[in-house]
Amino acid sequence: DREFFLDFAHLLFEKASVGFVSLFDTEDLAAIARSSLRFVDRRRKEEIKVRVYNPTPGRHGWKADFTVVEILLQDRPFVVDSMPGCLASLGLELVDFLHPVIPVRRDGTGKLHRVRPQRDESTLEAYELFLVRQVERSRYKAIKKRVRDVLGDVVLASTDYPSMKHRAV
Repeated sequence: DREFFLDFAHLLFEKASVGFVSLFDTEDLAAIARSSLRFVDRRRKEEIKVRVYNPTPGRHGWKADFTVVEILLQDRPFVVDSMPGCLASLGLELVDFLHPVIPVRRDGTGKLHRVRPQRDESTLEAYELFLVRQVERSRYKAIKKRVRDVLGDVVLASTDYPSMKHRAV
């Protein structure tokens, strides 16, 4: 519904850089929010979602001369810090990105029911949308694999981080 979409769009863009917003007109920003919401709509517990695409009006509702790399996973330390290095290791030139942390409530199947639920019923998820200089579709699979591998390492490191820190003190 409209209120749900507006809540999501506000979370998506509230910390966006002026540079990011200036790349698009209002219609494109709305289309980016709709496309992002479709991506975020379903996620299984512990799943690391990755999507790579060159946006087209027919499929995504917007067009840009960039490749988009999107990720979604449970929020944790080191996610934002790890992605620019990951993209650089693939030879991708980062143009700009969005990185909201979204409080969500999902049902047992992973379907999104609310953004900004009451604190006691929410889980924080990290959603990131990276704009990189456009690449060929033939590279999508390798990009997705590398991003998943790096984020898998982030999950392992951040899960083990509190016990490592405790032992070091």
